[in-house]
Amino acid sequence: MENITGTVIKHSLLNSIEREKLLLEKYKAYNTFIKNKETKELLEEFQSTAREHIALLKEKIQKIGN
Repeated sequence: MENITGTVIKHSLLNSIEREKLLLEKYKAYNTFIKNKETKELLEEFQSTAREHIALLKEKIQKIGN
């Protein structure tokens, strides 16, 4: 049986993944309205960072599961 702490941490990490995915959706929507090149580049950087965060969080979940 898994301990309560591990379950709480997994739940927290899963919530974080969902929030990062929501950010990606928002950035994609914002990108359709923004014309400024520098701002678009900034949003692309934010999207990249969010994808990195998702990958890192998934990695942490796997480590907790083992």
